[in-house]
Amino acid sequence: TKVLSAEDYENFPEFYEGREFSRGRVAVGLTPAQLQAELDKAIGGKGITQRKVEVLNSVEDFLADPKTEYTRKDIPSDAKAFVDPKTGKAYMFAKNIGKGEGLGVLLHEVGVHLGFRNLFNTAQYNALVKSVQNWSKRTDNSIEAQVARRAKERVEAAETSKEQYNDELLAYAVEEAIQAGVKPSALRNGSPIQNWLASVLDTLKRALAAFGINPKTLTAGD
Repeated sequence: TKVLSAEDYENFPEFYEGREFSRGRVAVGLTPAQLQAELDKAIGGKGITQRKVEVLNSVEDFLADPKTEYTRKDIPSDAKAFVDPKTGKAYMFAKNIGKGEGLGVLLHEVGVHLGFRNLFNTAQYNALVKSVQNWSKRTDNSIEAQVARRAKERVEAAETSKEQYNDELLAYAVEEAIQAGVKPSALRNGSPIQNWLASVLDTLKRALAAFGINPKTLTAGD
């Protein structure tokens, strides 16, 4: 029987079936200290995330911890973060997170962990998903089209299950919008994606509180 290598596991996404991650590699990752500082700034102060979020350098560091029950089969090396369903704690891997991505990745994981379908009523959820789907079909170079296409590409690259597809599409769209510098706006004269992001972040702020993080602020687009 062949013993699978780390590379083998990376080539078979079904090993991660049922576990959803924000995934992707970056040219230049952050250090744990840089990522923590980014989260502190976005959420409004030091110490707010520490009880529920542990920032590590890499997936390999997490797996090397003798206390962990997880193996290479459970977490891909390009994971940016994941929430441990056994403890409800989030782990973020700075090496795989680029500058400006921290808040988006955290919101991705918390949103998927709690379930976007559980955070919005059916009409709201369907409208948010439909907006991203429609933007992804546009042929212009608008920020809406760029964000939606990148989100869709990442969902498909991760070979997301049909059941999780829409949740992950929303999660990646939030990540990509924040990374693109979109500033949420609840004003009527805001752009479509600014209004979209404002409605999502308002709900995700409450979701963070339910997760155990009480943000003083939620600053996106800086």
